[in-house]
Amino acid sequence: MNLQIKTTIPKFQQAFERAQEVLDNPMFWEAIESEPKFEHTKVSPREIAKLLKETNHLITIIDWKPLGLQAQIRYRKTNALTESKDVIKMNVLKDYREIIDIAGTIIHEGVHAIDQAHPYLNFGHKGNKEKGNKNTAPYCIGNLAIRILKGTYGLNNP
Repeated sequence: MNLQIKTTIPKFQQAFERAQEVLDNPMFWEAIESEPKFEHTKVSPREIAKLLKETNHLITIIDWKPLGLQAQIRYRKTNALTESKDVIKMNVLKDYREIIDIAGTIIHEGVHAIDQAHPYLNFGHKGNKEKGNKNTAPYCIGNLAIRILKGTYGLNNP
């Protein structure tokens, strides 16, 4: 996964750096590969890990503020949007979140971007809520990144 960030939000920059730490950690890749399966896909965790590692197009992370009251209401619970295989938009209205949680969102959205880069596959999720999607590749992998950064991976919750 080849990420770059263009942000004016220091917290987003710090979260990006923490996300890069995860991507550089062999334990992260081993943990993905050791998952038995992800929901809502036929693509194996091993194949998803390989795609995440080897798909090398540049994904740019940018700041995004929903404009207008209707958009702010509509996207009030949206941390970020993967606009395409090339662009992840981070919601600046959600910059109050913890850096590690934002890093997990970056990884989660990166999984979506790689999924979009391979339209013949599908390893996303249905809807935009974690409920019912917790065991999908984007949520599992994003949450794995958070656990690794918090130092809780492997402590009764692989």
